[in-house]
Amino acid sequence: MARLAIAVLSPIGSLYGASVAFKAARSRPYHSSAKVVCVGNLTAGGTGKTPIAIAIARTLTERRLNTVVLTRGYGGRTRGPVAVDAEQDLANDVGDEALVL
Repeated sequence: MARLAIAVLSPIGSLYGASVAFKAARSRPYHSSAKVVCVGNLTAGGTGKTPIAIAIARTLTERRLNTVVLTRGYGGRTRGPVAVDAEQDLANDVGDEALVL
């Protein structure tokens, strides 16, 4: 059974790898003049990314560094980049994670 899985999945893995290499070869990365800390994971939820981002932002703010947190706005219906105000915005509009951050 394992040999069958390998035989079936190997070509798919090769195609995926080729597509990633193709995209990487043609990309033009953006180089920010600001220092950036990215918190991410392969898992979408439940791995502690938000608490870590909060801890990093709090530490940087305590060191009197200008700190901005960017999030994708998952769960919100507002389109485009927006500045979130926890006192005025609603979770339905910007997503609950943006309000927490």
